[in-house]
Amino acid sequence: MRVTRKSRISLGIAAFLVLVAAWVGYANLDPVLSIPPPAPRPSPNAYDQLNQALDMGFKEPTKMKHYDPSDPLAQREQLVVANAPMFARFRKAMAYPFMWPEQPRIMGSARCAKLFRIEGSVLADHGDIRGAIASNLDNIHYGVVTTNGATLIPSLIATVVEQIGQVDLWVYLARCDVGTAKATAKRLEHLAAQRVSMVEVLVNEKHQTQRRLMDGFRNPKYPWYGNCLYSVWAGSRRGAMHSLTQYFDRQIAEARKPFCQQQPGKFSPNQLTRIFQIVQGSWTLRSHNAATQTALLTTAFALRAYRLEHGAYTASLDALTPGYLTAIPADPFADAGPLRYKKTATGYTLYSVGPDGKDEGGLPCKEGRPTQDRSRLVPNPLRKTSTGDIVAGVNV
Repeated sequence: MRVTRKSRISLGIAAFLVLVAAWVGYANLDPVLSIPPPAPRPSPNAYDQLNQALDMGFKEPTKMKHYDPSDPLAQREQLVVANAPMFARFRKAMAYPFMWPEQPRIMGSARCAKLFRIEGSVLADHGDIRGAIASNLDNIHYGVVTTNGATLIPSLIATVVEQIGQVDLWVYLARCDVGTAKATAKRLEHLAAQRVSMVEVLVNEKHQTQRRLMDGFRNPKYPWYGNCLYSVWAGSRRGAMHSLTQYFDRQIAEARKPFCQQQPGKFSPNQLTRIFQIVQGSWTLRSHNAATQTALLTTAFALRAYRLEHGAYTASLDALTPGYLTAIPADPFADAGPLRYKKTATGYTLYSVGPDGKDEGGLPCKEGRPTQDRSRLVPNPLRKTSTGDIVAGVNV
């Protein structure tokens, strides 16, 4: 009787081990799918040139309180002079095409953007409005082109850089002459045409994440217990890849819809996607708002030029083409169509329908309004739940 019981126990243990081995073997089968290779990088690549410029370091001869236009002019002038070589190297780099590499180094983009904003404020304080605008346009240029080949986090950083360049242009708008207004509208229109779509960024993120996950699966140094954890966590390697791919496909499909129709994706069973959803929630709204501000600024500078040449604002935006703009900018938040415009007794109201997609006739959102304190860009930023319109010069 004892022998039979021991035999049964032994057979049971053996069967269990066979099942575990079979399950681990199945769980560790590599996913079968075709992943596009990384896009070819230009040579020379502005990414490398910009890193060389940033490697020169930020020179700060005096400790600044805010690191923005609210600091004393003398301190800002010293900062600009100390960083002149970096400015020159940076502008030379931006003449080259830009493409993120597969394993990027996150550059000091936001701090660099603040330096260009300070440069612009110094020029403006000395009466050089054209130069001040050019410095901030360089920031927008930097933000737009560095979305090329970007995944979510680099694209989010690029959007922040673009927004730093936008905020002071509203201050300089009323002080520029007709030639500067025309040139600014044309350059902003050109930069908007280079903007990488949200769909393209998500596709880049999907393919890069797939490649990294597959590399991890195929790495001979990947520990056996890691494979087991994947098996318990996601069911199998194939299950993990399928869940990841399904998540991104759903988000890409959502990104093709108008913003007001996009629905936040549910967490995938594969927890690898959790970080992407957190980043994407912030990036989607920022990206739309940055595109909207560029569209509003483009139109506002064209309207400024028109008024200086004709003595009054136009009754319709159609009068701006083709003399001032190639086409009236589309409203990034709307289902379709251009920005909204109304001529008023004191000027005009130019606006986007905002995150809710509803035309409120130019009633501004409560959020996204700047204050007199220029040390803070937007103390109460726009939210996905914000109602009302994004009005030029009111909501930033």
